This record gives sequence, C-alpha cells and structure tokens, in this order.
Amino acid sequence: MNYFEYIKNIFGDDFENYKNDLEKEAIAGVRINTLKLDRESFKKYAPFNLREIGEYENAFYIDKSEVDGNHPMHIGGGYYFQEPSAMMPVLALDVKKGDKVLDMCAAPGSKATFIGEKLCKSGILIANEINAKRASALIDNISRLGIRNSAVLNEKPSNISKKFKNFFDKVLVDSPCSGEGMFRKYPDEIKKWSFENV
Repeated sequence: MNYFEYIKNIFGDDFENYKNDLEKEAIAGVRINTLKLDRESFKKYAPFNLREIGEYENAFYIDKSEVDGNHPMHIGGGYYFQEPSAMMPVLALDVKKGDKVLDMCAAPGSKATFIGEKLCKSGILIANEINAKRASALIDNISRLGIRNSAVLNEKPSNISKKFKNFFDKVLVDSPCSGEGMFRKYPDEIKKWSFENV
C-alpha cells in the first residue's frame, strides 16, 4: 500500500482537500527569542515583511524567500525560524516560570528553545535527543538562543524515566514519526513511505 492509498482510508471525503494542501508551499514563520530581544526592537530591525500570527504575539508569518540563517540577529540568537504549526505544541504545554520540563525528542531545538524562552531563565529544561548527530545541532541552537537553565541529554527514554522519576512538571514528546511533515519540503519522500519505515 502506498502513502496516498493509506491516507485516503483515513481522510475519506476530505482526502482531496488534504492532497491539495500537501501540494502547497509550507508556511514560513519566525519566533522572537524574548530572552535576547523584545518585540518592538525585533519589529524595528527585522529584515522581514512581518505578518501577525494571532495565536502568539511574538511570532510572525514571513515569506519563505526571506529565511536567511546568516543574518547577525539570527546568528546572535535573537530569533528562530519555525513553522507556525510547530509553535502550537509549546503553547498547548502552557509552560510557566519555574517549571521543570522535559523535551524528550528535542533536536534540532525549535520546541526546546521555545520552552526555554517560556521558562524565562527559571526552572529547568532537559532536552533529550537519542540521535547523537542531531544532538549536536540541538546543543548549538540552545547555546545560540541563550537557554542557560538547560541540559542536553543523549539518552534512551527508559533511562531518563529511571533517573528522573516524578521529577518533571511537563513533558513534550514530539516523537520520531512517519516523516509526513517533510513531504511538502521533500516531495520525493512520499515514494519512500512504508509501514516498515514508520
């Protein structure tokens, strides 16, 4: 069974809408790192055409062509490029100052750095990534965005649960999955989809 046959069974009458949406370009967004930059300064100096995102005041839609990782404000950790939909799990997690939070599958760090920002230099963030190569990108992003109240682990979840029993206030698990979120970015990945790979 290929991906579209499988997903058609799930979506039924909405399948064509889903397929059409999948063919649209991904929506680009940028999130201000309020640990380093306030909203007004960002809006004044940001090299983007900013459009408000209603769900979070410190994030904006931008044109995909404007994504540039070499801008000094990005290199200095003033903002993070993130699809708006990827911001929603952290908003739903409702992180408060002083919380102890675990991001179980954290690389490359988009959600972990958002959690760190929400903690406002209080509490603790444990960001875990089981893949050692991906963990290095996680470390780079946490460091670049100035999340000092954090630790990065490269550990199996079963070991974390033994060492941190009843420790965390909140846990985010954006687990490795089918890769469907990357289909718009890499359309050829649809051909590689299988139950075995999921």
